[in-house]
Amino acid sequence: MKNLFTLMIVSVCTISAVAQGEQRVAQTNDITWLGLDFSKAVVVGETASANEFMERFIPGWNALVFSESKKYDIGKFYKKPNVHYSMDFINGLNAARDPSTIIRYESSSINEDELAKHISNYNLQASGVGLVYVIESFNKLEEKGSMWVVFLDMETNQILLARRMEAKPMGFGVRNYWARTVYDVMQDSGKQLKKWVK
Repeated sequence: MKNLFTLMIVSVCTISAVAQGEQRVAQTNDITWLGLDFSKAVVVGETASANEFMERFIPGWNALVFSESKKYDIGKFYKKPNVHYSMDFINGLNAARDPSTIIRYESSSINEDELAKHISNYNLQASGVGLVYVIESFNKLEEKGSMWVVFLDMETNQILLARRMEAKPMGFGVRNYWARTVYDVMQDSGKQLKKWVK
């Protein structure tokens, strides 16, 4: 009976913390875009080499969101008037990835516990609400890109809101083909945000 009561208290506290995190995401006007985190991602069925992904495509996709911010309009999609960009940490994390671990024959997934552990190791040295997309896989055989949309407290690394999303790639060339999944997830998650924070 005592264990059941303790479990109920923990459950209530967890639900309350989740609700508070979601409300913080809903209420903030300021958000910091941290980038596309490829440190756990796998690529399936692509002809480009691991080194090409490391040296060209991954840095290129992160640069694209910033350089084409009118298209990848984070403020518009998420209804946040003040958007800041701070991608140095994620760029460094991506650059440290072992290229031999990127190319795979099948997709891998990231569960919620693994995601929370991964985010807890961030060293952002900042405060406020951050937004990062943790890329799970780009699977050309299944024509699917999957990723976690993560809002977090940049000071504590606590996840405020996280949803796993998928999108269909489209376009000419590796860069544009997979960039479309990021764009569609950004657009779709922006539409879904009101439902998520109710």
